[in-house]
Amino acid sequence: MKLFKMINQAFLSLGTHKGKTILMMLGPAIGAAALILVLSVVEGSSRGMQSRVKSFGHANFMILAGDGMPPADLSITTLTVEDAKAIEESHPHIKVASPGLQRRGISVEFEGSYTNVPVFGVTPTWQPAWNWKVSRGRSIEQEDLTQMRRVCLIGQTVKEEIFGDEDPLGKTVRLGKSGFTVVGELARRGSSPSGGNMDNRLVIPLTTMMRRVANVQHVSHIRVVLKEASKMQEIAEDLRKLLRRRHNIQPPQEDDFGIITPKTISKMTVEISSTLKTLLIVTAVVCLLGGGVVVMAIMLMSVSERTNEIGIRRAVGATRRDILIQFLSEAVVSTTAGGVVGFAIGMGAMGAMLKLSKMQPVFTPWAILWGVVTSMLIGVLFGLLPAYRAARLQPVDALRD
Repeated sequence: MKLFKMINQAFLSLGTHKGKTILMMLGPAIGAAALILVLSVVEGSSRGMQSRVKSFGHANFMILAGDGMPPADLSITTLTVEDAKAIEESHPHIKVASPGLQRRGISVEFEGSYTNVPVFGVTPTWQPAWNWKVSRGRSIEQEDLTQMRRVCLIGQTVKEEIFGDEDPLGKTVRLGKSGFTVVGELARRGSSPSGGNMDNRLVIPLTTMMRRVANVQHVSHIRVVLKEASKMQEIAEDLRKLLRRRHNIQPPQEDDFGIITPKTISKMTVEISSTLKTLLIVTAVVCLLGGGVVVMAIMLMSVSERTNEIGIRRAVGATRRDILIQFLSEAVVSTTAGGVVGFAIGMGAMGAMLKLSKMQPVFTPWAILWGVVTSMLIGVLFGLLPAYRAARLQPVDALRD
């Protein structure tokens, strides 16, 4: 009961010194808002990345030329169409092995509208391999490869940027110096596991890409789809050995290709999310600690200004413990109130972020709990020294001052 009386006394004292109370609340409020917002943004980013990992597919993996970091550089010549054929024929559990060649930043133009897009050369197997639907028109066919036709499929972002509301089917776009007829639109796909825009692309026949656009004899990646996901690690290791034999790689030489599985992407996602969360939480906690220093400075000043009050309370029977609890209560109440205000600020910032940016923070109750509890702990930590100093004052000395 005495504790509640002390807390009530703390509220009355803080209400008497409104200016100082607002200053003490300000630091914890900003820190708590930052902490709540940071945890919500990280949670939203983590869920978004996990969703993109799922879109990659659970029963397939990518083989990339070079060091295995996407996208493979065009100058790396370690993977070929023949590698893809050998892979597809090597194991009964492999459903399809679809080769592709990517070239970044090619200028695409239509009637004065320009944009730079990644261009992908593919075979007819790319559609089942990527489970990618064509929303309008047709896909890439075998005759397109045989005759090296200048035809293309466009992503939704490309369509919006250079065609606007105009129907792109049958229109001719200029890809570099060559004209390509749009024969289909890719269904909207969203973000890749690495966060790239998968709708910002052009898809053309692989032979056209190799001979008429890039002038190369190799591919940049091979998408492998399995009939069942349970044997993924075993098949991936078998294919690693197969490609090492085909590329004449002997120990201790390293692979000239990389194999990326959903497990690899998921692990990278968790590591990135964890690192980002740690960094941002440290930043938010530093803000809270800065607010705590302000609280301590104001409380020390308040002790100096209220020595008379302390002396009178001691003279009428208040113990050192009573004084300690009173000043500690004031610090904790002010920082906790700051945490509650920070919660309101954080929620408002989340709402604004949802409307004004592409980031999608996720409301998490434990983030709010963290913000408010941390603010309370800051009050205890930084209010202890001023409270101890007030409790140590002798009644006679306090009244004399």
